[in-house]
Amino acid sequence: MHIWVLTILFLWSSFQENPTRFQIQPEPLQPGTCEGNRALLGNVSHIAKELGKDEVIIAVAKLGKGEKPFMNKRRLYTITTYLDLPPEKLITAEGDPTNGHALMEFYVKGKPFLVLAIGKNQELEVGDCQIDFNKTKFYMPKRKNR
Repeated sequence: MHIWVLTILFLWSSFQENPTRFQIQPEPLQPGTCEGNRALLGNVSHIAKELGKDEVIIAVAKLGKGEKPFMNKRRLYTITTYLDLPPEKLITAEGDPTNGHALMEFYVKGKPFLVLAIGKNQELEVGDCQIDFNKTKFYMPKRKNR
């Protein structure tokens, strides 16, 4: 037990010195699982709470090849809702489309920190991992009445 605590403290202190040292980006980049996304976004949330007053997290959504354009807005809404950070700590943006999977990129202190791949026209799976995210409107914006 003590070894795990010391390992976590060492990694955290190393991150404080150089946040991009422990970038998480599997090769080749494939869509993750709900549980994996929750764990990685938990790290993003924890780091955001440790940042200084003028430091921010930047989340950039990029459409995958052949995706519907509204998917970026849904994914950014999911991130904003799930992370539940003050507006001054999280900046969201849409990036250029990719030639493969959709991507959600996170930057800490202006440097790349995390990249999540998302399946074609799929939701970013977070939250309650026992539900079907493509059939449930869990972290989706409410539709406007027309």
